[in-house]
Amino acid sequence: MRFSILWGILLFLSFQVDGLQGSRVELGGNQPFINMPDDNFSEVWSGEETLVLKTSFCLTDSSGDDMKELRFGPLSTGLYRSGLNDSFISKVVFTGKGKAVEGKEIELQPDRTSVATIASGSSSSPSQCSDYEFELQIHIASKKIEALDLPGLHKAWLEFTVESASRQELKIIRIDLGIKTLYRISGLSDVEITPDDGGGAWLWKEMLFCVHGTHGAYYKVSLKSARRPLEDFYLSDSTNRNRIHYRISLMGDGSSNWSIFYGPGKSKYKYRSSRSKICNGSTNARLRVEVLKSGLPARSAGSYSDVMEITIEP
Repeated sequence: MRFSILWGILLFLSFQVDGLQGSRVELGGNQPFINMPDDNFSEVWSGEETLVLKTSFCLTDSSGDDMKELRFGPLSTGLYRSGLNDSFISKVVFTGKGKAVEGKEIELQPDRTSVATIASGSSSSPSQCSDYEFELQIHIASKKIEALDLPGLHKAWLEFTVESASRQELKIIRIDLGIKTLYRISGLSDVEITPDDGGGAWLWKEMLFCVHGTHGAYYKVSLKSARRPLEDFYLSDSTNRNRIHYRISLMGDGSSNWSIFYGPGKSKYKYRSSRSKICNGSTNARLRVEVLKSGLPARSAGSYSDVMEITIEP
């Protein structure tokens, strides 16, 4: 009899709060050099390899200012967490949109001392802020989030300087990032039971697999038949007239707490997931399909099967 497995993943937990604003003019007139209407972000990471935050700003040309060369950087980033200077920001890209800087692009990486310079073209006289408009892209890397082991909500900052021949301004941007708890299942396979499997009053066969969770989060398992989501578990033959009832015993994280399923439902116990995506090359969960020998049909030989949906959730 064949027992097939389908599986699913649910993603949970998000947090968002309002950010703060910050900018400091170091040289020049009273009018801000960097005009950025939106300098705080509130975003949620849902497992993307790269999350890109975008905003726009322009540079205000004051009387007598020489804008032929514009210097960007250095770029600094960090997290508002004691003792942690690193961040999840991998790079920042400035792309020129205004006609004086159109097509110009600069890429800066955090905490590098290099400063990038671009040559701007001529603008109308008097020039407008829109002549020096830029799109700002902040790239947040999945690998850096996972390496930092950051659950829940985290506040980050980044700062950069823009400088012309006579003006300079430091810009500070605030980011509130809600980091979701993600689960991944690996190592699932079909389970095939024969009359030689198991022992005693039961025929049984088990499948070992891996459940990874962000930060090793606890999880529960929900099971249901994909063919009959609301019914108790049973295997059926090709005619769907003959049935063999079965149950599932499930255990995670090497504990001795078995959750028993006779039909759709959620595990009785919570289990701890692995911080490793592949359980360090091993497994941390087992699912056992069990058929009571006395429940086997007396004369209806053949192949019996069902399809099971497995859902991991907090």
